[in-house]
Amino acid sequence: MSHLPELRRQLLMDRWPADRLARWQGEQLREAIRHAWARIPAYRDHLEEAGLGPDDIRGLEDIARIPPLDKAKLRRAGPNRYVATDADRTALRSHQTSGSTGTPMEVFMDPAEHSRRAITMLRTVFRLGLIPPRRTLHVGYGRARKFSRLMRRWHSQCTLDEAVATIRDRRPDVLNSMPSTYVNLVRNWVRSGESRPRIRALVSLGEMLTDPVRDHLHDFFRAPIYNIYGANEVGYLAHPCARSPLLHLRYRDLWIEAVRDGVPVPDETEGEALVTCFPARAMPLIRYQLGDRIVITREPCPCGWRGASIRRIEGRTLELLHHADGHVVTGRMSRWIKSMTPEAARSVIQCRIIEEALGHIRVQVVLHGEGADRVPEETKAHFTAHLGAHRVEVERLEVIPPDPNGKIRPIISKVSQRETEEAGHLA
Repeated sequence: MSHLPELRRQLLMDRWPADRLARWQGEQLREAIRHAWARIPAYRDHLEEAGLGPDDIRGLEDIARIPPLDKAKLRRAGPNRYVATDADRTALRSHQTSGSTGTPMEVFMDPAEHSRRAITMLRTVFRLGLIPPRRTLHVGYGRARKFSRLMRRWHSQCTLDEAVATIRDRRPDVLNSMPSTYVNLVRNWVRSGESRPRIRALVSLGEMLTDPVRDHLHDFFRAPIYNIYGANEVGYLAHPCARSPLLHLRYRDLWIEAVRDGVPVPDETEGEALVTCFPARAMPLIRYQLGDRIVITREPCPCGWRGASIRRIEGRTLELLHHADGHVVTGRMSRWIKSMTPEAARSVIQCRIIEEALGHIRVQVVLHGEGADRVPEETKAHFTAHLGAHRVEVERLEVIPPDPNGKIRPIISKVSQRETEEAGHLA
């Protein structure tokens, strides 16, 4: 399938004034709601539960009336109730999410949506200057990636175990992987005794890239690191700016909100990320919960970006821990890191918090550099003060092994609902 029509469409929309773009987005939202009502049974049920009909959403000013949609509801309904009844099933492409929030979910898209994602990804790569003939190696993902014929000329992949030999032999210009995989690659490379690889750039996605990890990778590879924010369900969402620390959001065909209890929060305020993909028709996602907490800003950027940006990605909404008395506390890996002295925080390269029981926290860490010796004491002090923990164990490891999907789940709670109820609270 040729992607040229989609490329022409996006280039044309780049020149639209803001009021025309807003009108188009409102029209697309109305059309998406009517399409979902008429052809997607589960969406009709979802809207009816909120007392909404197909003509109640007139534009973006009404979008907050639509209840957020979460992955659990999609999985329970199954793909047959969330895929349009008029979609050509033989032409649909399907793939699974990574499963970092639990069970992987199957997502479907038609050829038009696939073309839209492909062009968006290519334009993102071009903005970062990572254009062919720069060869890109994708390292350590949990499953094989499928590349188009065009992409296969410049993109290849390997497992983490194969990475040292593959980089040495193929000499790629760019690496594409997740932060935890890069950390393990650095460890494997140092152990191999090979000379430092000559890499032009690193692309990081799929996990939060913390400042200590960024510094660690930059010290080793001595190359720029581009942190891209995306999701398997909708593709690339935001790319890094070359002139500021902001992540610039896709603003033409997506609407991204930061909300609390489904209500949009003011700019510069942390909220749960929701995304609406206007043109998707085979499996629309309307106010879909991404599972992240973000801070959106609309401050002018030196680069001239016209849309909104993400100032910070704070973490996963499903990072839940419990106070020793049983009530739920958002995990906030970043809160623990920020509670440390700067020297200690910079030494944390990898980490995982495991809640073994109410009041019992086990923290796995990979440490490097000055300040590492302070981490155990400061970690125990933090969880004792904020969670009332009576037992905090700090386990220092050489590496934290990734999950089967290639990621490292940052927070794991083994506390059951029964335990919290017995402590006097509902989880």
